[in-house]
Order: sequence, then structure tokens, then C-alpha cells
Amino acid sequence: MIAMTKRKSSDTSDKGLRQQAEEYLQGQSISPDTPLMQDDTVRLLHELQVHHIELGMQNDELLRMRSKAEAALDRYTDLYDFAPAGYLTLDRNNTITNVNFLAASLMESERSQLIGRPFGLFVVEESRPVLNKFVEQAFAGITNASCEVQLHREGGSSRAVRISAITSATGKDCRMIMVDITNYKHEEEQLRGAHKQLEKIVAARTADLKEANLRLQQDIAERTQVEEDLKKSEERYRHLLSSITNYVYSVHVSGGLAFRTEHGEGCEAVSGYTQEDYASDASLWIAMIPEEDRPMVTDAITRIMSTDKPITIEHRIVDKTGQLHWIRNTLVPHPDADGVMNSYDGIITDITERKLLQQKQSCLEMEALQGEKLRALGELASVVAHEVRNPLNAIVIAVELISKHIQDNPECIKYVDRIQRQINRLDNLMKDLLELRRPEEARNRQCCTLVSICRMAADSWMQSNKPLHRLITAFSPEADKIMVFVDPERVVQVMVNLLDNAAQHSHEGTEIQIECALVDGMASIRVRDHGEGLSDSALLHAFDPTFTTRKGGSGLGLSIVKHIIESYLGKMRCWNNTSPLGCTVEILLPIAVETNL
Repeated sequence: MIAMTKRKSSDTSDKGLRQQAEEYLQGQSISPDTPLMQDDTVRLLHELQVHHIELGMQNDELLRMRSKAEAALDRYTDLYDFAPAGYLTLDRNNTITNVNFLAASLMESERSQLIGRPFGLFVVEESRPVLNKFVEQAFAGITNASCEVQLHREGGSSRAVRISAITSATGKDCRMIMVDITNYKHEEEQLRGAHKQLEKIVAARTADLKEANLRLQQDIAERTQVEEDLKKSEERYRHLLSSITNYVYSVHVSGGLAFRTEHGEGCEAVSGYTQEDYASDASLWIAMIPEEDRPMVTDAITRIMSTDKPITIEHRIVDKTGQLHWIRNTLVPHPDADGVMNSYDGIITDITERKLLQQKQSCLEMEALQGEKLRALGELASVVAHEVRNPLNAIVIAVELISKHIQDNPECIKYVDRIQRQINRLDNLMKDLLELRRPEEARNRQCCTLVSICRMAADSWMQSNKPLHRLITAFSPEADKIMVFVDPERVVQVMVNLLDNAAQHSHEGTEIQIECALVDGMASIRVRDHGEGLSDSALLHAFDPTFTTRKGGSGLGLSIVKHIIESYLGKMRCWNNTSPLGCTVEILLPIAVETNL
């Protein structure tokens, strides 16, 4: 048999065994005593020799691989047996099929005594349900879980271990890693005890701090109470000073003319000016009286010179800060024994609050009266809608039939057109009456910017009217951020109505201005024209039902506008402009919650 030699693994990996066998055979010489053979015999012999060499090489390779496998097995066995963690293998019956030295040491048994025994025997009874559930999960394919169980120890004690597991590729075995956590559990218990001790210390310190904090709060409360008492005393004194709304002044007269005036204490609380201010400026008192009220005051002074009875008047003064006050001025004459006036006293009483309450009450009474009128008109509207519209429709049909029969008579057509215009006027009046009756619906309300409403109104008005006036918009910087919660279509309708009024009360070619701003915490829309303005009576009754300054108007337009705006808790007011002339109508609406100025 031809001798074989071992070759390196790198050669066998680079070339096929057959090629190596052929190369090896070519390098050998055939024995000289080999008889010559035919070609087939030589070829068959060659194949047999190559196959023989190939088998030898395969045998060498198998021997080499077996040697490597045995070495790897030895290394794996050493790693398994002497690993720093406990390894054991269980079958589906929880029977131990393999275990390393550390796992056997943890279970305090010899390896040979553990093989074939149930693992549950070495687990304390309280931990067995946890172990069984964990093994079931491991065989079910749940590999991310772990469990902690207690193992039996000699002397009745137990050892805590943490177990992780994975099933084999065949699914028949469960391979476990077991780590001793007894010391960890002991340290954890010590840490828990230390934590409890720390909690006790913290609780004791917290109680001390609470007690100290309570004492501090008591001190602060006492100081706060002292400060509050001091503030109350100051406020009481300030209130007493501010509540002094009366004072007396004396006027000394010679030859029928006043030559010296002395203002008593309390004048500063009413007017803001001190006694020294009045003494240094003899004309200060008359300068404080608005020009509109001066004739009444000078008339009272003239009358007091020739009477022995007191005279009481009510007029306004402007205090040092520029605020307007209402006062009651009672003049008391002091003639001498001969009846000659040498002095008179004046008693000043601040009645501003009473005047404001009277004005407010007058406004409320006026609003109540307007509300009554609107309610009466609303009730009338429902009756008129049925009692007037039905015959009105019959008249419309009759007029249309008449117009068809008199188309060739221009004189009659003129009267028919006049009838149709009056019918349209009555129909519009019915619509206005029904508008007063209709309540504002909340479902169409939405948050929108003040500027967007004004722009929609301006576009709508310009599209529906000939451009006979120049429409100008002036929006404040914060107007784009002002939000209101309204029905935008209804407010646009209101603004178009105001623009129509402004156009009708101003000359062609003049400006009509729309302004948006924040006024007194409310969203303000102003429509300003450059007409002749309104009379005082018209301003007073502008929003009254049936009041109008337009020829052929019903007077319901501004009443409806006010009705719509008030349904949004808004207000309306109007005034005449001073320079240039004209009238301004203002809409005030509450600001929506979403506004972020």
C-alpha cells in the first residue's frame, strides 16, 4: 500500500481531494517489475489508485476534524463545568439532564446524584409555583423573562438564586443559568433596613422642621397682622380724608365787589388745590369752572349781592388732576346792620357720585323704555305679518294683472309704478318688523378677527353700491389680534347698514372711514362720515324705534342694528365730530377668550 503523509489544512481547503490525489500519484514512480498492460487496464488502475489516495486523504481529514472536535468539546466541557455561573439542563418533565459544578454546589449535591432527578426537589415549596410557571414560559418561547427562587440548604436555611432560561433548537431541553443572589438579597435587606432607619431620621427631622416652620409662620402671621392693622389704619385715615366732600369758603365784599376769598380746610380733598393755591391765585376758582357753567355761577353771585336768602346751584369744576366733579354750591349772604352786603359764605359739597348714579339711572330707564318699545313692536310684528302681508300679496297680484292690461297707457303705467314702489316700501317695513322679532341664534357664532369682519363689510358695501364716496379703512396695530365671538354675517349686515346711513348723510365724493381698535377693554368698530352731523335731539333718539331722519324711512334700521349688537353683549353709541364735521357711530363688542394681545 502506498504510504500516506499528512498535509496541512490550508492545502485541503484550496484544492479538491481528487486533484491532490492525481498530483500525488504523478509524483510517484511505478515499480519496474510491473508488467505492461493494455490501455483500459492502465486507466482502471489509475482510477483505483486515485480513489485509494482520495480515501486516505478523507480519512486523514476526518481524523483531524475529530481531533479538533474533541479539543473543542474539552474546552466547552471545561467552560461549562467550571463556569462562574451555575448551568443546568432540564427536559420537559423538569428533570435535570446536565449540570455543572457550580450549579451542583448551589444545590449542595454531587453532580452524579443530580442527573435524572426533578429540579423542583431542590427548591423550597413556596418557590415551586414560580419555578413551574417560569419553565412553562421558557418552553413556550418567552426568553426575556427571569425568576427568583429559594433553594434548600443544610440546617433548614435557603439560598436565593436568579434563573434565566432558553430552550434548545429542538425544543426538548431547557437550558438554565443560575446565579447566587443570596448576598445581594442580604444586602438589599440591609439597605431596606437602612432606608427605614433613614426614613425615621428624616421623619424626626421633618417634624422638627415643621415645628420650626410653624413657629416661623406664627411669627410671620403676627407680623402680617400688625402690617394689616397698620394698613387698615392708614386706609381708614385715607378714606376719612377722601370722604370729606364738604368745605366752606368765605368771600369778602367791598362796594359790591369781591376783593378776597378764603377757602377752608377740606378744599384739597374736593378740588386737589390747597388753601395756599387759592390764596396765591385769585382767579383759580373761576378758572376751575367749565365755560358752559360760568354764566350760572356769575348769575348766582350777582343775585346773592341783593338778597338775604341762601342760593343753591349745582355746577361742575375741574380738579387739579383734570377730572370733572359735580358740586352743590350753597351761597349764604351776611349783610351788615344797614343791609349792606360785606361778605357771603359758600358751602361746597361734592355730588359727583349722585350725579353719576342719576345719569346711570336715566340711561337704564331709557334702555328699559326702548326695550319696552322693541317688545311692543315685536308683538306687533307677528300680527302685522299675518294681517298685512296676506292682503299685500293680493294687491301685488292685482297690480301685476292691471299692468298687463294697461301696457299701452303710459299715464296709467306711471301710477302702477308708484303703487309698486309703495308696496315694496311696505314689504321692507314688514321685514324690518320681523327682524326685531327674530332672536339671534348662537349656532352661527364663531371666533373671528375684527379686521376680517370690517374687510368683508367694506367689500360687500362697495360691490352693492356705486362708488360715490371714498371708503377708507384705518386699523390699529393690535386690530389683527382682536377676536370676537359673533355671527360674522350678521355683523357685516350691521356695518353695511351703518355705511348706507353714512353715505346718505354725507355729500358725494366725501370720505367714509372704518376704524378698528381696542377701546376700554372692548373691540371697537367706528364708522365715521364727513356730513353735517345730527342734532342733539337726533343723537338722543337715534336708536329709538320709529325715529328716523330719512325721508320715507321707517326708523327701524338702527333699532335692528342695536338689537343685533346687544345680543352679543355689545353696545352702540354715536356722536358728532368736531373737526372735520360729521357723525361717528361706534360698535363695542366683548373680546373673545382666544384674543392674545
